[in-house]
Amino acid sequence: MLSNRAIYNRRLFLVLGWIIVCLVGAYLRIGNLELNPIHADEATGAHILGKSLEKDPYDFNPKHFHGPMLRIVTAPIARMRGENSWEELTKISLRISPVIAGILLIITPLFFTHQLGRFGSLISASFISSSPLLVYYNRIYIHESLLTLFGLLALASIIKLHRKYSAINAVITGILIGLMLATKVTVSISIFAWALSFICFFFVPQLSYKKSLRNYLKPLSFVIMSSIFISIIIYTNGLQYFSGFLDACITFFLYEPTAGHEKVWYYYIYNLIWPKQALGIWWTEASIVIVVITTLVLSSLYKCVNKHTIFIIIAAAIHIVMYSLIAYKTPWLMMLPWAHLCLVTGSIYQVFANSKTLIRVGIYLLIMASFCYQTKQSLHAVSQLSNHSSNPYAYVPTTRDGQNISNWLEQITATSNSSSNHLVAVIGSDYWPLPWYLRNLDSVSYWTEITATTENYPIIFSMPSSINKCDSLLLNTHIKLPRSLRSNVPIILYLRNDYWEHWISSQPK
Repeated sequence: MLSNRAIYNRRLFLVLGWIIVCLVGAYLRIGNLELNPIHADEATGAHILGKSLEKDPYDFNPKHFHGPMLRIVTAPIARMRGENSWEELTKISLRISPVIAGILLIITPLFFTHQLGRFGSLISASFISSSPLLVYYNRIYIHESLLTLFGLLALASIIKLHRKYSAINAVITGILIGLMLATKVTVSISIFAWALSFICFFFVPQLSYKKSLRNYLKPLSFVIMSSIFISIIIYTNGLQYFSGFLDACITFFLYEPTAGHEKVWYYYIYNLIWPKQALGIWWTEASIVIVVITTLVLSSLYKCVNKHTIFIIIAAAIHIVMYSLIAYKTPWLMMLPWAHLCLVTGSIYQVFANSKTLIRVGIYLLIMASFCYQTKQSLHAVSQLSNHSSNPYAYVPTTRDGQNISNWLEQITATSNSSSNHLVAVIGSDYWPLPWYLRNLDSVSYWTEITATTENYPIIFSMPSSINKCDSLLLNTHIKLPRSLRSNVPIILYLRNDYWEHWISSQPK
């Protein structure tokens, strides 16, 4: 039996560990939050939020939009900061909600203490806190941070419900799944992965429980009803727009992913695990997989397999396989599956007691080294090179030229002798996040094709597909100025000659 002094030391170590892990995770997510240029997906989400702040009618497009949950949790933040329109929104206001979700994500292992133990929960939290994938995308205004948070909470509730049924816990599980449904359509993959993993408890002898599948039909009905109820409330905007829930249902069949994101099946494995050298550092999160494999090996060796750990591993594997088989791939789709694996790392603590001293020391060193090196990678990923094309976590990053364009155009229009209504045209498609940088300019028009009247516009942006046509129409009346928008996506700014001349004449000699 441990002495009072030993118990005190263990508790002190635990408290200090949680303080360090939470402070490091918070700093990685909050530090220089406004530094990274706004991503195209952030800008489109900001536009939806802006319309909502301006009290436009509720609008959900089942073909292209995700659920309204991100907008719902961000709108109060924007209003508290005095931002009530698309033009007034700032990057900080947009990114606060995913940052909060990311910080809350760090403490979710506490809900798995029954399975992981107190020290195991801390180990899991250390990997979640420092994971470059989770850190990088917790700083961006996209849906995945909320989805990952709700997903881990739902997973904890599912495991609790499996251990001991209660109507209240079934309802809580349903509410959390309903929040996921209101966040993003990819929840269907998670539901399938959890269901298939759960079924393994009844068909794999090593995992089987005494209870039959029939015992879970009643709690399952509570889960389904509560998840549908909360989804209806959210998608109908508090029962104001009853077509919202119907649109939410058909989005599972109609949603059209944006073209150009097709990747090979091993994209996620290479991106997260395979070591890559870039920007003066080796990038890899392989330590998470190493700890998970070590956990499985030691658990099998000492015959202390935790069935719920196996449940999470199976669910994570199904997630990863399904996402890998789908041609459409983006790094942030791995956030929830990767968080599953981060959770599993804490299970290694359960096999410490049965290991030899040398093995225990080796495992401690592996965990501390992993936390330190992942923190180092995260600092690199979110620093001055956060939008560099060689940064493996910067997916289709926006160049810093976007903000420069906005500032420069404000100076040009200020020096022009033309009317205050400066007409701006954007020619082509796939132009986001350009509208974010043009939102404070007057009369901006977006055309898929150039027309004969385009030359009347003093400021014209052409996307790559329209440059040749714009050259043949505009080179006699406009100055051609190359610019950049996203990584490997150049754009051309055509500035009418009189604007250019006024700009030149206003510059110091």
